[in-house]
Amino acid sequence: MSVVNQLSTFQTLIKILSKEMDINQDRIMIYNGEWNIPPDDGIFIILERLPGRVIANRNTVKYDPSSAVYQEIQDLNIREQIVISVFSKNTEALERKDEVLMAIASLYSQQLQEKNSIKIFRIANIEDLSVLEGGSNLYRYDIPLTIFSWQQKVKTAEYFDTFNVEVKANDGLPLIEEDFKQPVTSLTEGE
Repeated sequence: MSVVNQLSTFQTLIKILSKEMDINQDRIMIYNGEWNIPPDDGIFIILERLPGRVIANRNTVKYDPSSAVYQEIQDLNIREQIVISVFSKNTEALERKDEVLMAIASLYSQQLQEKNSIKIFRIANIEDLSVLEGGSNLYRYDIPLTIFSWQQKVKTAEYFDTFNVEVKANDGLPLIEEDFKQPVTSLTEGE
C-alpha cells in the first residue's frame, strides 16, 4: 500500500509558516495537542481544524501490466477549514500577523502545496480577537483559511479468477464436481 501525499495539511502549513516567518517549529502547535503556552512574550501560532466537506470520494481498480496485478486506487478531495491563530504577550503578533498571508502566497508555499496536493486560498480575513483575552493583554489574531486537499492511497486489489463449483441434482446427490477457471474480465470500464 502506498500513500501519494507526503505531508498532511498541518505538516505542510507548519513547514511554510516556520520557514517564511522564521519561527521555530516548536512555536507552531496544533489545537488540542499536548503543549504549553511558551513562557516568554514572543509570538506563537496555533493551527485548528474546523469541520470540512468532502468534495469527491472515488474508488477505482486498474490493471498494472508491469506487475500483472490489479491496483485499487482510493482518491479523496476535501475542502478543509483551518484557523491559524497568532498570539503574543508583546506586540509581535500585532506587528507580524500579516506575514501569515504573505507566507501562504510565497513561492516556497506554492511549491510545497503542489508537491503535497493541496491548494491554500490566499485571500482571508484577519480577525482581531485580542479583546477576548480580557486583562491578560494577550494579542490574538485568527486567520481562517480554506484549503482544498487531495489524498490518494494505492494498494493491491484482491480478485478471484478460480471458483470451486458443485452442482447437485436428484435429492442433493453430487453428480458433477468441477473446478474451472473463469475468464478474467476487466474490473474497470474501457479496458
